[in-house]
Amino acid sequence: MAVDFSKKIGGVPVIYLAGGGAVILVIVAWKMKTVATPTEEEVGEEVGEDVGEVTTTAPSGTAVDYSGLATGGATSYAVYEPEPVETTVETNETWGKAAVTYLSEQGYSTLSAQRAIANYLAGADLSYDESMAVEKATKKLGVPPEAVTPGKTGSEPAKKQGTLPRVHVVKGVNDNTVAKLATLYYARKDDVATDLLEAANIAIGKGPWGTGQKVTVPKWRSAKYVTARRGMTMLRDIARKNGTTQAKVRELNDELKFPVKVGTRVRVA
Repeated sequence: MAVDFSKKIGGVPVIYLAGGGAVILVIVAWKMKTVATPTEEEVGEEVGEDVGEVTTTAPSGTAVDYSGLATGGATSYAVYEPEPVETTVETNETWGKAAVTYLSEQGYSTLSAQRAIANYLAGADLSYDESMAVEKATKKLGVPPEAVTPGKTGSEPAKKQGTLPRVHVVKGVNDNTVAKLATLYYARKDDVATDLLEAANIAIGKGPWGTGQKVTVPKWRSAKYVTARRGMTMLRDIARKNGTTQAKVRELNDELKFPVKVGTRVRVA
């Protein structure tokens, strides 16, 4: 519908009113643009409020370094005081206390554990049992922090290896002679006991033997004697008439010289 610009509103032609409205719209739009786009001065003021006023002065023609603007021209670092670290310096003494505690927990008496560890740390000679205790402690705790020069270690005590008769295997210096085996198995080491062992091991003698040597240990029996008589004074006759061998009779009577005199007491078993 066409607008009649010849009309008047309140005595003012419509065309004038329309032109005035357009001017007002232009002014409002310009105002809004001015508010939306801050000036450089306004930007500077806002930055100043955030980081503080920064004043830079440089000779003409010299570039100004604004790299510090983000922190107000200064860089700060947090300073931390180092906290003391508690450390325990282990010594042989502290190791020894730990070792005794551990051995006590494993069933050792406190006294035996203390003796074993003290002897070890002092470089003294150890019994076999003490060396076993020390070995158990070092497997658990490791070796002491300070070097230790160990003393000599005792050999393993002799142990019975089963019921008799049997073949005993020598383990060390505590079971390497007939006297030691007689004591171990017969609880005696007199001639009666040692001669019994010697007669059963003629080929290897009385010892000492090396580790691993096999020794026959017969079942205990009381000594059996015969009295030499006419026709039974020579070694072969005595052995044959008593069901044994000349070697065994000789071993059982190593103090005698054959042939013997009539009436001599001769052991045959």
